[in-house]
Formats: sequence, structure tokens, C-alpha cells
Amino acid sequence: MIVFAKYGEYERREFIETCLEKYLETAGQTKPCEGVLANGNNDKPYFKDYPEIRFSISHSGNLVVLAMSSTEVGVDIEEIKPRPWESVANRVFTEGEREGVVDVESFLRVWTKKEAYLKLTADGLGGLPNADVSKPVDFCGLPLKFVSLDIFEGYVGAVVSAEQPVIFVQLD
Repeated sequence: MIVFAKYGEYERREFIETCLEKYLETAGQTKPCEGVLANGNNDKPYFKDYPEIRFSISHSGNLVVLAMSSTEVGVDIEEIKPRPWESVANRVFTEGEREGVVDVESFLRVWTKKEAYLKLTADGLGGLPNADVSKPVDFCGLPLKFVSLDIFEGYVGAVVSAEQPVIFVQLD
């Protein structure tokens, strides 16, 4: 899996196509990249010409991240800044998820895991109360692994997929 990141302004389609091109290069792909997007289950986007490549995108503040993999993947990133979090945690976090949530940063650690998981499953935010990321989760019989994206100063995030190596690529 490759997690691409970019700070600053970006155009969504161009960013996604650039990430696809770089992903294909790492796989030794030489044919031209045509990243025509289509919408699948619950409007989850996918590449018409590369249905075997999965991706998930998230942006917050001045940062956009995109995770790309050969298996289903979900990613979420959030800028750490003041926000009302207690009522949200009480409403949509399970008891296990609320353990250890004492401030906005710890809230966002759980929130980003939960949202990344819901992006992977294509359940969307409607699945918030039913998903529980405080315990091991799987998808289609495969155990999933969460990787923290705390490498970006001022942000917390998570990427989730079947276990695999994660490569980080910073784009200009």
C-alpha cells in the first residue's frame, strides 16, 4: 500500500490521477494511465480501467492524503484543533472506543480509525454507531490492520486495510 500526501492547494481529480500514475510506476506498469473514476457501493469511487486498484482519500486543513492498495483500503486525516467532541463521542462511539478519550486529540485518534474503517467498508457515516474499532475488525473474512498517520505535525489519522507494508510518499 502507498499513502500519498500533499500540503497546500490541490485539484482533486488531478491529485488522484497523479497518485495512480505513481502507484502504477511502482508496479512496473508502462501503459498510459487513464484514471477514469466511477462510483460503486454507496458512491465509493473506483477506477474503471483499474478495478483491481483500491483507493481512499481524505483532506483536512492544509493536508490531503490518499491511500492506494490492491485490497480494500480506508484513510482519514484530521487537523488537531479545538472542536466540540464530547457529545459526538457519547453519541457515536462505543463504550470501548470512549475509553481513554479525554481530549480532542484522543477523540480524533478514535474518530479517524472509525472513519477510515467506514470508508473501507463503504458504509459511510451512517455506520458510525455500529462500527467498533476498539477491538479487532475484519472485512470479507480478512483481519484488518490500522496504521496511525501521526507522522504529519498537527494532524492525526489512520489508514486501514488487510495487513501489508505501508510506503509513504510526499508529493510537491
